[in-house]
Amino acid sequence: MSVAPGAPRLLVVTRRFWPSSSDSTQRLMSWTSSLQARGANVSILTARWHSSWSTRVDFREMPVHRFEYAPTNPIRAARYSRGLADWVSKNCANFDLIYCDAADLEANVILTHVAGLHRPPVIVRFDPLELSDGCDPHWQPGTKTLDALRRASLVVAPRADAYQRLRAIGIQESKVETLPDLVPPVSRTDLARAAARNAVADINHDLFARSTDRVVICPLELTRKAGAELLIRAIGPLVQDHRALRVWLLGDSAERSRLYDQLRYNGWHNLIAMPGAFEDLDEVLRVADLCVVPARGHGLSWVIPKCAASSIPFLTPDSPELRSLVNCDASGPLTFRDGDVESLRNKLNQWLNSPLPFRTAIANAREHLVSQPVPAWDAMLARAAATFSKS
Repeated sequence: MSVAPGAPRLLVVTRRFWPSSSDSTQRLMSWTSSLQARGANVSILTARWHSSWSTRVDFREMPVHRFEYAPTNPIRAARYSRGLADWVSKNCANFDLIYCDAADLEANVILTHVAGLHRPPVIVRFDPLELSDGCDPHWQPGTKTLDALRRASLVVAPRADAYQRLRAIGIQESKVETLPDLVPPVSRTDLARAAARNAVADINHDLFARSTDRVVICPLELTRKAGAELLIRAIGPLVQDHRALRVWLLGDSAERSRLYDQLRYNGWHNLIAMPGAFEDLDEVLRVADLCVVPARGHGLSWVIPKCAASSIPFLTPDSPELRSLVNCDASGPLTFRDGDVESLRNKLNQWLNSPLPFRTAIANAREHLVSQPVPAWDAMLARAAATFSKS
């Protein structure tokens, strides 16, 4: 893939990247791929989560550098911080911009420990939902987060609520850019969906689905925190009664074996598929008839906007952030009570018996989503590189 002439050399720094299957990594993989497709020059710097992982791989023609084990405890956090500062110090001359995907440890280390005289401009993304893991409405940024935001050359807010929080904590308006995330829809014509059914069945026979089947997916990490256990308890009895219902739990985690044991205990292991994480979910999304995001605050970065943009009905707990994102009615068909197995099961039953209200609701959500401004990330990056190179 060719790089556009004059495109800024961008280093994206993130703690997690492929093959992680979290909502934030799906968002980041989609964003970097979209930039790369338009001619950007993108490199990724990330943690090495397993000793078996290579320190250098390519992801969709983008170089991915894994420099140190992840900061899973205080000792590793200190090593990780030193390794990050060392890698960026040695390689920063190869880049025009550094983009930190979170106002977290990585941004703070680069802005504090890499000499500013030789360091490229640093852009920091600020998303309270991701920083609080989507679960804490009372979350407040800590000292290191505030320090990173104040030191950054530019701060990106993906939504209006993030922008308002930045202004409330005193970040100058002149250094804040409000840019929605890049979430392109997938084509779901009859022809595209038929081809996708064949493609995913070829990859994994457990994902075989007929055109008359109803496919429910959950494309997030397989953890209790992300709601995987809640979904299993809610949908398991329904799979036994609806033989045309297909359920795919897409993702991975250290809790996978425990969740599979739960399926086996209830006799659902042959009815609910756990095929692992996918690098690209577009084909799966073409096949899906419903997407379930079982935990409150999860999926708001990528999965839910992707479903709304692609007219795929979803089910997720109600929250103010959800209503702001897709104009979703708290009592409408797309939401259920957080943590309530019966509430989720009732909504799934309603969808199985009468899918039309869910299609109408997602059409309304899509209209709200696509009415937002189209983000011009490539133009912003070029402008930032040009501006800071002159300063």
